[in-house]
Amino acid sequence: MNDLREKIAKICKQMHFEGKLKIESIPEEPTQEDFLKGMVQDEIREKLDPIIPYRVRLSGEYTELCMRIDKLSDFIDNYNRTKTPKLTCPVELLIQQLAAMQTYATILKQRLAYEGITD
Repeated sequence: MNDLREKIAKICKQMHFEGKLKIESIPEEPTQEDFLKGMVQDEIREKLDPIIPYRVRLSGEYTELCMRIDKLSDFIDNYNRTKTPKLTCPVELLIQQLAAMQTYATILKQRLAYEGITD
């Protein structure tokens, strides 16, 4: 785990030096919560992704997907009530997308259960 911290520290310090990241402190071990709070910002997430523990990435992906499902579901419900904003695609396409996302979330939740991670 110390090796992971050193790799993260090196990347964060380099990004800070380049002005791409403002850091006050580097987390001991980035967690799903760190990703969601923005402690590990999107600009460096790609660089950190290979070294972040698999379970943290999987759990973060599931949480992010659930938030997106909620937002899309709310958008569709609102659209069905008000018919605004004007869509450039049929609402049925968004409903199909929502169904696919829900299926994917179910699969991710099953994978998390196999890893012993519960929400």
